[in-house]
Amino acid sequence: MKCPHCNVEIACRTKVCPLCHVPFNNVEGKLDEARKLPRAFPHKGRAPMFSTTIFDKVYLATALYLAILAIVVEFVLTAKVQGAFLVIAALFYIYFSIRFTIQNYGYFSQKVLAQTLMLTLVAIIGRKVLPRPLFIYEYLLPCLYMAAMLVISIYILIRHKHPQKYLLNLLSIALLGMLPIIVLRFTDSEFQLLSLLTASLGAFIILITLISSYGKIKQELIRLFHT
Repeated sequence: MKCPHCNVEIACRTKVCPLCHVPFNNVEGKLDEARKLPRAFPHKGRAPMFSTTIFDKVYLATALYLAILAIVVEFVLTAKVQGAFLVIAALFYIYFSIRFTIQNYGYFSQKVLAQTLMLTLVAIIGRKVLPRPLFIYEYLLPCLYMAAMLVISIYILIRHKHPQKYLLNLLSIALLGMLPIIVLRFTDSEFQLLSLLTASLGAFIILITLISSYGKIKQELIRLFHT
């Protein structure tokens, strides 16, 4: 069809002329005619939230078999199932690690945050099989959070031109770094040095980030949540 105003040839679906930008009205059926034209781009349907691939189906089926086997074997041998839960947590960690970090094309800091959250979950689930459950809050999680904060901080310094893409992930891990000292404060633990250092580093990072990059953080929140 042709635009009734500038006479340009129009080959795709539109409500306004791509040349003169005059909106079509339904005089002589031009608007209806324009709506019947093919789309400029194919219609893209919404992807399902929990789409599955061959990898998902094969891995989850195998993980289910191994989880059941671990529970049965441990119960038969020891009449307990605590160790099996650690195996199950490890299986899910491997799955989410592959699915949301290796196969994910997100930012580097997003992958570090995902790995940190998954390792935290595995550690909390597996704490009951340790001789001293507080070990994960005294040593393991503080070292994990400290390493994650330092890695992302160094990465931001390297990628300083666009730090807003990574700041929210850094703040999330810095807040998570408060977890060990909070837990240990309600226990009889005699070693809280690492957890205290981690919490101090997290508080320092939060303070410096908010002071130096408040505007960029605000822009990123607006971009993410459209507020």
